[in-house]
Amino acid sequence: MLQSSKNSPGKIGKMGGNLSAHFVLWRIVKELGVTLSEAEGMTFDMMMEATGYIDMRLDHKNAWEAYYESRKNTVNNGSN
Repeated sequence: MLQSSKNSPGKIGKMGGNLSAHFVLWRIVKELGVTLSEAEGMTFDMMMEATGYIDMRLDHKNAWEAYYESRKNTVNNGSN
């Protein structure tokens, strides 16, 4: 068994067992707020569309955050 210590944190960022097999399902439940039953009733194509939407929404959010951060830096530096 792999043990973690202060100097060796073990496997970071690895999902094992059923979690990795159901990652898309749980991502849809968490990010879109649908119930597990609703997500389980989705077809593969519906799940791929849902994850595409989640990715697009996160890209949009990150782009606006970067824009506002650049505007804040511009204003703080005395430029418009």
